[in-house]
Amino acid sequence: MSLEDMKARVRYAGGYVDNRLDKAKLHSMRSAMNNSYQAEWITYNEQQWRCLINPDKLKEDYDQKILSIEYDSGMKEGETFYWDRTQTHWLVFLQQHTESAYFRAQIRRCNYEVDVNDHKYWVYLRGPVETSLIWRQKHQIEFNELNYSLLMYITKNEETLAFFERFKVMKIDGHNWRVSAKDIYSQNGIIEVYLEEYFDNSMEDVMVDVTPTPPPIDEPHIAGPQVVEPWGTNIKYELEGLSDNITGEFVVSSSKVKIVEMTNSSCTIEILTGKAGDFKIIYKQEGEEDIILPVHIESF
Repeated sequence: MSLEDMKARVRYAGGYVDNRLDKAKLHSMRSAMNNSYQAEWITYNEQQWRCLINPDKLKEDYDQKILSIEYDSGMKEGETFYWDRTQTHWLVFLQQHTESAYFRAQIRRCNYEVDVNDHKYWVYLRGPVETSLIWRQKHQIEFNELNYSLLMYITKNEETLAFFERFKVMKIDGHNWRVSAKDIYSQNGIIEVYLEEYFDNSMEDVMVDVTPTPPPIDEPHIAGPQVVEPWGTNIKYELEGLSDNITGEFVVSSSKVKIVEMTNSSCTIEILTGKAGDFKIIYKQEGEEDIILPVHIESF
């Protein structure tokens, strides 16, 4: 064999020794993806990928395995994927950087989906490890403190970094939990969030936003405050967007509100109650559609 033939064989094998080893290792992995019992299909970024998933650790608190997949997939730490055969979601963490031929990392099964600003995230969640109650006594009354805690792994990005701040309250499985600490440094692509048990408040859960929607300014409308205080006085509203030739009048939809002064284009009202509620200020003009402004009365 000539020297040129030998050089050609080396180039075909990958060139420098490191490249040759990586190419041989990648070839071995691709062969295993076709013939190995650990070969699996996953769905990542809405695309199916062939990979290897090997067992690692299986405990009561977590199911951890090892993922091997080609770099072309774009997989990285902090990503989640769907394991097609088992119909489960997994979180990627702790990449093994000693493996250069393909991406290799540990993965942990995601057992919950949480809501962050109306975006869903699959997360690993370790349940409470506390096994006893903490009792307190005050004024001859005994009570126990909330002492459960959770550990959560979630993808690290701009949204989750801003969301998980100390004292942030979030719902998991229908109950309130409060962020007590977070670790953004130990793992690439992942935030470790430590949560403490917090008080549930059913009244707060059913609260709705009472901030009225302002009327469009490019159409005829009534201008004035849409949130007023109980027993409020000298609250003025003006009609805008109509011509000067107007002959209508203002009316209110509640006996808890009184019009004390009115012109063709304005009115002044006062609130006759100390309780929260809602009413409407209506401008009526014969032959024209009513112009309505919803108003909310705050509570003390």
